[in-house]
Amino acid sequence: MEKQKETELKQILEHNKIKYADSCILKGIQYYDYENVKIQWGEQQSKTTSLVFEHINNTNFQEVFPQLTDFDALDYSHSQGIMHRDIKPHNIMIDYDQKQIRLIDWGLADFYFPGKEYNVRVASRYYKSPELLVDYTYYDYSLDIWSFGCVLAGIVFQKKAFFKGKDNYDQLEQITRVLGTKELFQYLQKYSIDLDEQFQYVLGQNKKQNLKNFSNPQNNHLVNDEVLDLLQNILLYDHFF
Repeated sequence: MEKQKETELKQILEHNKIKYADSCILKGIQYYDYENVKIQWGEQQSKTTSLVFEHINNTNFQEVFPQLTDFDALDYSHSQGIMHRDIKPHNIMIDYDQKQIRLIDWGLADFYFPGKEYNVRVASRYYKSPELLVDYTYYDYSLDIWSFGCVLAGIVFQKKAFFKGKDNYDQLEQITRVLGTKELFQYLQKYSIDLDEQFQYVLGQNKKQNLKNFSNPQNNHLVNDEVLDLLQNILLYDHFF
C-alpha cells in the first residue's frame, strides 16, 4: 500500500443507512501534519472503494482506563516483534461493555530487528520518547512503553498531556523538568549520542522530580504507590539501566 493513503470509515446506523467519512487524501504532507486533517461526516453516495472497519462501541479512554489492569494489545504486538510507534489517546479505543482495549492505527508500525536503524519521525509530539527527540535511530520497543506511560500519566494526574512541549525541542525540555537534565546527559553519554546544538538554547538545569509531586486534590483518588511505582519504571530515559 502506498504511503499516500486514502482512508474511509463507515458505520451502520438506524434502518441500515450507512454513513461514513468522506475520504481524506493525504498527499505530500509530513506525518506531524496528520492530526490537523479534518474528517467530514455525511452521506456517501459514490461507489468509491472503501476500507471498512468493524464498528466499536468506543468510550472515553479517561473514564475507563484506570479500571483496566492490562494492556494486552501492546504486550501481544511486542511479543510478535512489532513496534506500534504511535501510541496516543486517539489510537486507543475502549469497549466498556466487553472490557476490551483496542489499539488502532498501525500505519507506522514496524518489525523490530536488533541493531537496525529506524526513522525517528514517528509518534505524536506529546508522546515521543526521548530517543526520538534526540534522533537516536537504534530504538526498540521502549518507545511504545514510554508513550504508554505518557498516556497513563495524563490520566492519573488529570492532564490532557503530561509532557506538553511547543515543539520537539521544548518537548525534551518538558521531559527534563520531570526526569532531570543531568540524567539526560548521562543517557546521551552512555549511547554516544550527539545532541542537536539547538538544545543548548532550550534545556535548563532541571532536577529530577518525584512523581508524587504531581498529585493534588483533583487527582488524589487516582494516585497510589502502585501506580507511581509503575510510572517511575516506565518514564525513563534508559529502559536498559
